[in-house]
Amino acid sequence: MNKRFQMSIEENKLSRAFLKFIDGDGFDRFLNKIIQGLFFIIVGFGVPYFIYVLISCLF
Repeated sequence: MNKRFQMSIEENKLSRAFLKFIDGDGFDRFLNKIIQGLFFIIVGFGVPYFIYVLISCLF
């Protein structure tokens, strides 16, 4: 086998593994973790800032 053909086989294996990850349950779990993290960031920083703005407007 020449080197170019061997690289193409390795790239094909990598592509198949990536597509299997995206098509499978792993990607859903990955997106779920990202959404949970973004939600906690919004709640963690957004709610205290909203309270600060509300208090500064009232006083």
